[in-house]
Amino acid sequence: MSAGQRPPSLESAVAIPTYRGQPAPTPADFGGTTPVGDPVTVTVLTPGRWTLLLFLGEECDGCRDFWDAATDPVGSGLASDEHVVTVVRAPGASATTAAARGALVVCAPAAFPAYGVSAAPFFSLVDGSVRSVVTEGLAWGVAQVAALVASARRGEPTIEAPRLAPGGRGR
Repeated sequence: MSAGQRPPSLESAVAIPTYRGQPAPTPADFGGTTPVGDPVTVTVLTPGRWTLLLFLGEECDGCRDFWDAATDPVGSGLASDEHVVTVVRAPGASATTAAARGALVVCAPAAFPAYGVSAAPFFSLVDGSVRSVVTEGLAWGVAQVAALVASARRGEPTIEAPRLAPGGRGR
């Protein structure tokens, strides 16, 4: 900004909702469709299984790396043995391409508010055994999400777990 210029007004800025101090959403199985319209149910409450939900958008610059990682979650380092599900609001070219390359892509617009997602890319890691979201947050990169997932799997607290109950393992 040059001398004499006024800073832009924040009056028109839209606040991004945060949930710090609020209870984590109760994870639930949910339904949707594949990018080609076939019905599908996403099961996240299976005992003994961890599910990584990636909430992505079609026109989202920050989502590009996640679309590639979703097609090979182990090879990309995103996940080890977690069940990875990419969730979108509506089908599009990225969703269709990722599904054709082997990613599990589900069009489930109702899952976004159900999991408290206000912006993409966002992730939620659900531990089906304890029926809880154990870490979640805005996804700044594949490596960041991979590190947070690994920490959560080891039972370590993560900075992206703002809505967890005391004790760090959800409710």
